[in-house]
Amino acid sequence: MSGETLSGTTAQVIKTIVGFFGTIVFARVLGPTGYGAFFLLLSLATIANRPLAGWSEAVKKRFSEEITEQNRADLFGSVFLVSLSVSLVVVGLTALLSEPLIEYAGVDDAPLLFVLLFAITGTYSMIVQTTQGRGLVSVTIWTKTLNEIIAVPIQILLVLSGFGMAGMVYGYVTALVVVSPILFYYIAVVPSMPSRDTLSSLWSYAAYSIPNAFLGKIYSRFDILLLGALLTPAAAGYYEAALRVSAPAVFVSTVIGSALHPRVSHLLSQGSDPGEDIQNTLGYTSIFAFPLFFGSLSVAGPLITTIYGADFAPAASLLVGLAVFQLFYSQTTVLINVASGWDRPDVVTRLSVVALTTNIILGVLLTREFGPIGVVVSTILAESFRYLGLIRFVSTKIQLSALFPRPMFEQLGASVVMFVVVTGLVQAISLSSTIQLVLVIAVGAVIYFALLFLISKQHRITAISSLEATFDDRFQLK
Repeated sequence: MSGETLSGTTAQVIKTIVGFFGTIVFARVLGPTGYGAFFLLLSLATIANRPLAGWSEAVKKRFSEEITEQNRADLFGSVFLVSLSVSLVVVGLTALLSEPLIEYAGVDDAPLLFVLLFAITGTYSMIVQTTQGRGLVSVTIWTKTLNEIIAVPIQILLVLSGFGMAGMVYGYVTALVVVSPILFYYIAVVPSMPSRDTLSSLWSYAAYSIPNAFLGKIYSRFDILLLGALLTPAAAGYYEAALRVSAPAVFVSTVIGSALHPRVSHLLSQGSDPGEDIQNTLGYTSIFAFPLFFGSLSVAGPLITTIYGADFAPAASLLVGLAVFQLFYSQTTVLINVASGWDRPDVVTRLSVVALTTNIILGVLLTREFGPIGVVVSTILAESFRYLGLIRFVSTKIQLSALFPRPMFEQLGASVVMFVVVTGLVQAISLSSTIQLVLVIAVGAVIYFALLFLISKQHRITAISSLEATFDDRFQLK
């Protein structure tokens, strides 16, 4: 799985670089309010399409099992049947709730933009999940990278042409439509009308995965929705800016977590033990999360204002908090995929309910008292509860020591050394220019990865084997 991980992580890096360029333009042209309004609408759309996401999770699970290609064609057909049915319902509900939607987003054409985001992002995500059921995780991530490369220029052109926030939506959905045929090619089956037995099999899993999808997305986007409701779209803009900067923390976990789900499912269907795969995955899933957290302690303020401008300075404190959250999330996202691959989505459901309830109660209280940082603190606490619950479940399947492999502690140690050096540099030169900031970050990255390579045999072996791996090494279901 190392070749798949390296390929997918490379795609994530390229995608983030392209996306960062776009966000700099959008944030500076639209300001915190317009920039935040786009993500408020996108958050609502992604929450509303959770039935599609939950169904596609069931499709991914069944697709990864030992079944015939005709069975897979039926599974793929169910994607479009469910997508069309749910989209028609949402169009009707949006027409009824258009006024509250306009008031919440602060945009007159919010209903149209919402429907576009819902239908196209929902269907696209279902196709992505189906492709991942083949074990082709890096393919889906490279497709998302291509999507970003296509979307950003279109969005910039439309925003600068006067379309404002709507231009971001039109560019976003156009790119999704353009890249979708690539995924059809890799799925390699023609969708067919699913049988009653196929739908019944899917529903036995979707009965849990749909609630999990709702809980997971509401949980992940609750912060920005709460800030939009209790404070202002500008506060949501600050949060989204900080979240974007912290995104590299989960590059690796996003890739290997998605690959681990079908891997665990496939191994268990063959009667094999996935314990070694899980241990190896957990050892490297936070390899970017540790240095990002310690790095944010040193350069959060200069980094935020350099990327987005002085208007976004309040996002600096949010970045540090979100880096803590991403550290926990880099582990939980893998453990969630383990539980799902073990055919135990009910465990994820219960823990997600606890986490979301904690986040709602503490989020409202702390946000009213302390502002945007309050909701970040509540999210950290909620995620830590979910992490501990998942550790408890997985430890009943594999040895507890496998959940805390040695590479994690080596990454922690290297990050501490990096933090000491970077903090000293910041205090010595005061970071008066962008070039100085880039150099300090580069020095920190070199120190961190050089230490890992020098002190850790496991990291040396993993780095060398990953560089030698090609797409032919990836896990693919036959």
